[in-house]
Amino acid sequence: MCQPVVTLPHENGKAFPVELGILPDRGYSVENLSRDTTVSFQQCPDSIAVGSIYWLKIMAQNPNWSPENYVLKVFPQLKNVLYYFDPDQQKWLESRTDALNNTGSRLLGRHPVSFAGQRTTTNFVKVDLTGFGQKGQKLKLIVSFQPEKAATAHEQNIRIAWVCCLVVLLIFMLNYVYLYFTFRDRTVLYYLITQLGGIIYITAYRWILVPVLPIRVFNIDVHEIITYYDLNKIIIHLAVVLTLSGFTGITRMFLNTKNTLPRLDKLLRRSNSIYAIMTICIMIINLTGYSMEHYTLPFANVFCIIIILLILLTGTEAYRRKLPYARPFMLANGIPLLFMLAIPLSHLVISLTNEENLWIPELVVLTQTLALSIALVARTRAVQGALSAAEMNNQKLEFSLKEADYLVQVNQLEIAKVNADIDSEKIKNEFLKERLETNQRELATSTLHMVQKNELLNYLKSQMQLLSKPNPGTAQGMRAMSSLIDRSTHLDTDWQKFKLHFDQIHPHFFEELKTNHPQLTTKETRLYAYLHMKLSHKEIATLLNIDPASVRRSKTRLFKKMAIPETDQVDQTR
Repeated sequence: MCQPVVTLPHENGKAFPVELGILPDRGYSVENLSRDTTVSFQQCPDSIAVGSIYWLKIMAQNPNWSPENYVLKVFPQLKNVLYYFDPDQQKWLESRTDALNNTGSRLLGRHPVSFAGQRTTTNFVKVDLTGFGQKGQKLKLIVSFQPEKAATAHEQNIRIAWVCCLVVLLIFMLNYVYLYFTFRDRTVLYYLITQLGGIIYITAYRWILVPVLPIRVFNIDVHEIITYYDLNKIIIHLAVVLTLSGFTGITRMFLNTKNTLPRLDKLLRRSNSIYAIMTICIMIINLTGYSMEHYTLPFANVFCIIIILLILLTGTEAYRRKLPYARPFMLANGIPLLFMLAIPLSHLVISLTNEENLWIPELVVLTQTLALSIALVARTRAVQGALSAAEMNNQKLEFSLKEADYLVQVNQLEIAKVNADIDSEKIKNEFLKERLETNQRELATSTLHMVQKNELLNYLKSQMQLLSKPNPGTAQGMRAMSSLIDRSTHLDTDWQKFKLHFDQIHPHFFEELKTNHPQLTTKETRLYAYLHMKLSHKEIATLLNIDPASVRRSKTRLFKKMAIPETDQVDQTR
């Protein structure tokens, strides 16, 4: 807060007071205020109104011989101009380090001031609050001093810490870029995303880009203090999205939550997606000139807290269930996650003007980098072990495949041999079939010949009987020739020839018949063979030189003698 008198500390000399006064602007210039003794500055209030311009007078008498240098901080810092008198040039000079008139300073609202020894020094600060907000809104007026040596040391510490973090991150990133292109592990890719987010965050958080990158202000919002949305804040929000997305991806890939913890995996994915979408939408709205930063920043910090707590909960649950890699994950990331949790918590409870004294971001980056590296080393070793085991399994599988290929070749040779045997059998069967057909033709021809011969002889016999009736003298000769014909019809030569052809078609037929029915006579065996050939009764009668009725009677007696059932008798007659 602004006090009428501020006592400035001094390391070696005496402390001395600084008088502060404020005056609403009525078209004054710094020369008017320095020369016009009638202008009266009032005691500084706790707050000043938006829409007005104020002159702040800073006057101090340094009792020490040496000049004392300090850094003056004046808030609000939107369009502030410090005027100080240069005795060498004998004129008033100005210094601008604010949001709208930035001259390359890393920190806004800070002005170097010097109080000459053994004399009174007067400086003026013009605080311009016009052109934004609603007229009459109140802003806190904060005026403070810091010894230049302490401020310089603090700046050096910040830059050293930033450089150290940057070097560590880049070293680990180069290492894991190589690992990623070697193993194509998505966990390493998310690690790189996290490290990139960390580099961008600490760079933007410490306003390192301000001296080299013009920072454009997109909107200004007025509450108890001025908040404005600029390029640096866009970079910070994007860095947070990258970091949380990378850490969420590391957790999901490292612990395989999609398969091991599906509910927590869904919560992680959805919460991270919602936060990213919400950040982008708010960013777009802020870029249009409508300020939402004051209202949305607490919710964004709460969302960050939720995501970090979900990551901690997932790691704890994985450790409780004794899932693979859960122990190294929690040992490596427990402390960094707690440090990371402290950042949004500090944003909720600590004012933005004091954040430059917090070293939490650097602690988060360093601990998270080292811890994740340890976890990734453990996981990489496990992956290498798994790869070695997989390589051994592949070698076994390759050997099994070669063995299977050899067996296939053997089987193919055996199949080829079987096919050759089958082809040989086919040729043999075709030969036997042709031979069987030849024998069947010969048997049919022989049988037909026997039938025709007997029919011819029977015809001759009948004709001779007719001729013998009108010539009794020739009757005796005719009877002799008839007896000769009867004997010719019963010659065994034809039967033996028939039997030979029948045995070629039906091997072992007569042997099995004799074995099963030894009581059969030669005539009955001959009758059964003719029946087996399915000859008609008339054909059989011709072959046996008997009438067809006798064939039927002989067949009936034969089947009874052989004890063949009636159904089989029907089959035999077909």
